[in-house]
Amino acid sequence: MKYLKLFEEHINEIGDAGAKPYQWKYESGARLEDNKVTSFTFLTNDDIEYMVDCGIYVTKTNFGGFNTELVISFGTFDRETGEIDQIIETNKSDIFKIMSTIVNIVKHVIEEKKDKKITTIKFEGSKTKGDNDRRRNKLYVAYVKKQFKNAEIYADGDKITVEL
Repeated sequence: MKYLKLFEEHINEIGDAGAKPYQWKYESGARLEDNKVTSFTFLTNDDIEYMVDCGIYVTKTNFGGFNTELVISFGTFDRETGEIDQIIETNKSDIFKIMSTIVNIVKHVIEEKKDKKITTIKFEGSKTKGDNDRRRNKLYVAYVKKQFKNAEIYADGDKITVEL
């Protein structure tokens, strides 16, 4: 029973925003523009650099209206190759600070583009242990549920859609 209680307490903490986000910045002076990807970077306490790419896309609906989607990807960033590694497991025990930082960036983008009214967030969890590995997606969905309480969340395989 003792371990079950500890497990439940830990699960309830996922996404509670208790972890302070890292300081982040726009990559290379980029700015948010429609139909372009904007990159943000941050450095963890262990000097691991992360990059968060945010693409804002305005699409036409079947009913003649418009939706604005925010498509994000994130992972460790290698300056030498210029690539994001979405699969690596750093195992540095700072996942909640990293998630808090990513959510902080996403909320910043939503606020900056409030004139466009972002209605959907899309992202894809990576797999580290084969095609059926959904551990990261489960963590991300639990986190998003607490951060965007009124959102509807749909998982289609690896792809996560958050309707705000």
